[in-house]
Amino acid sequence: MLRCFDSLSGHLFWGHKLRAKYGILLGFGILAGAAYAGPPQLHYLGTGKGIKAQVSLNSGGTYAEWFAGELNVERCDIVSGSFYTYCVNVVDDMDLTGNCWDVSLLGTNSLSPSGPEIGYLTNKYAPGINSSGTNAQARILQLVMWELLYETSSSLDLTAGSFQALNLDTTALSAADLSYASTLFTDVGSSVANYYQLNPSDPGNQPSQDLVNPVPEPGIVAAFLVGFGGLLRRKVRR
Repeated sequence: MLRCFDSLSGHLFWGHKLRAKYGILLGFGILAGAAYAGPPQLHYLGTGKGIKAQVSLNSGGTYAEWFAGELNVERCDIVSGSFYTYCVNVVDDMDLTGNCWDVSLLGTNSLSPSGPEIGYLTNKYAPGINSSGTNAQARILQLVMWELLYETSSSLDLTAGSFQALNLDTTALSAADLSYASTLFTDVGSSVANYYQLNPSDPGNQPSQDLVNPVPEPGIVAAFLVGFGGLLRRKVRR
């Protein structure tokens, strides 16, 4: 089982943005999902950029091994293509069987604590890391998200407090890692990113992990654009 940490979901919340900005694209999104009448669903494809780490939730008393970084998933209910996410659940294992999980599609403003801050970091930093960043940056972005979610003290520090992190071999994170973490911690902002809350009918019974990713989700937009292009071609031929 792949381990990560938990609490995130969604892309319906930006539908009104697309409607206002792109009009007909949202209509295509409805058509794309019309054949599936159930709740939105995701399934796991594999890891992206990131590195394993040792993580503690009890001030360094005990540590557990987690993958920290991008988790690639795909929608089961519509044709979306694969897209990367970050985990916001430190208690549940990722389902690696390929099963589809029901999700609620929300915004990170529904995530507590620090949902707006996590949304801001996700929207600002995750796309650049995915396109041209490093495994180390993806890991630190993930660790910073978990620090914001699980730290119970007033300070944000990956080396102290209730939430702490080490390299996989239990050595301390490098100065470069901590410097990047400090950059993220001090870049304070508020934004709404996609929040995929798993198993909405019974959130206490988690078959996998809650996730976040930037808005808009690139794979879904690509599906909208492909469909929109098809509609335009049909219109031109007429």
